[in-house]
Amino acid sequence: MIKIYTDGGYSRKQDSGSWGWAISKKEFDSGQVKGTTNNRMELVAVIRAIIYAKSTYSDKPIKVYSDSKYCVNGFSEWMYNWQSYGWTKKGKLLNEDLWRTLYSLRSGVELEWVKGHSDNDMNNFVDSICVNY
Repeated sequence: MIKIYTDGGYSRKQDSGSWGWAISKKEFDSGQVKGTTNNRMELVAVIRAIIYAKSTYSDKPIKVYSDSKYCVNGFSEWMYNWQSYGWTKKGKLLNEDLWRTLYSLRSGVELEWVKGHSDNDMNNFVDSICVNY
């Protein structure tokens, strides 16, 4: 099983967000986006991580660790309901484009919540590559 840690963040002062993922401290990626939100960056981190893992380790299941309950709950529960209702919810579904992408990547993937800013070394590492991008 491939284990990947993800994180996303947003700076109101700079009006930019960043995302990052890491399998190890030698195998990771990150990026920055102007005019975004924290939740979008959390989702982008998960999506980028899954795409990388599926293309690099195609035969292995993937476990993604995220400190975003938005991502974990969305992946574990909400997106299946949104998909069954034609991607609608009361009003506009925020980040629908990213949820649709994540839904299409779901096979062989598990998401698990990890407490952010704690003693988890890999979660702290992905946080640092987001903050220091």
